[in-house]
Amino acid sequence: MRVIIDDHDSIQKYDISHRNDKSLFYQMTHICREKNALRHDDRVDVLAMLVAFFIEIMDQDAAKSANDEQSEELRRELEHIHDLHLEVQFDAPNNLCNSTA
Repeated sequence: MRVIIDDHDSIQKYDISHRNDKSLFYQMTHICREKNALRHDDRVDVLAMLVAFFIEIMDQDAAKSANDEQSEELRRELEHIHDLHLEVQFDAPNNLCNSTA
């Protein structure tokens, strides 16, 4: 709701004949594929850049999360392999000693 109020307040400094053209919500509701359909598209352009920025950030977070999960899985697997290797090393001499005794 605050965005609507701020948008309305910010266009009050313009001449009444250009206020709608400068409004974000006017630009969003009147955008179409026709070239030059809007006299001004500055605010909707900024909104598009902001949305693209947040999409990129969310994608990076998802990629980082997947990478972190994969790294953790690899760490657990390496730890498991390391523990198995230690068990084999320690068990082997005991088995040899028991079988020779």
